[in-house]
Amino acid sequence: MGKVLPLVTAFLLCLPAFAVSPTKFVRVCVGMPSGDSAFGRTGQDELVTLLVAGKKGRNIIPIKLQAQSGAEAFDEARPYGCRYLVLFAINLVEISTWRRLDETIRNYTDAMYFRIEVAFTLYRLDGSGRIDSGSLVVDGLRRVEDVVSLATDHLSSRITRDLNK
Repeated sequence: MGKVLPLVTAFLLCLPAFAVSPTKFVRVCVGMPSGDSAFGRTGQDELVTLLVAGKKGRNIIPIKLQAQSGAEAFDEARPYGCRYLVLFAINLVEISTWRRLDETIRNYTDAMYFRIEVAFTLYRLDGSGRIDSGSLVVDGLRRVEDVVSLATDHLSSRITRDLNK
């Protein structure tokens, strides 16, 4: 299943913009211009995958951008025929160690604790401007990748809700 979504996305991107009905498909460019952290890029990849997999209402064709700034993201989105642009940033707010009781071994263990903030802005590229913006704070134990995955899941749901209004 992991290899099918990129193939479907690649096929849909090959279709010219005029061949895709504007009411059935919507292209959403996803940019993360404010950082190149490893978990940030992982978050961008996951958000693109979740937008394809979690489509409700409209069929979403997400396109990952490589832009290094907000202005570059707008310029990069235009040739793709994107109707919407999502710019987001993932910031590590806190990292610490928690001591907690592990019931399986009846002993205390140390677990890494991560808190991240995802700030985002959703734009409509037809000149209407910003549709939504905000931030999500998500935390969790063990791996930062799990916390990023949870955050991108929440963000994809919010974006999908805004697109279906």
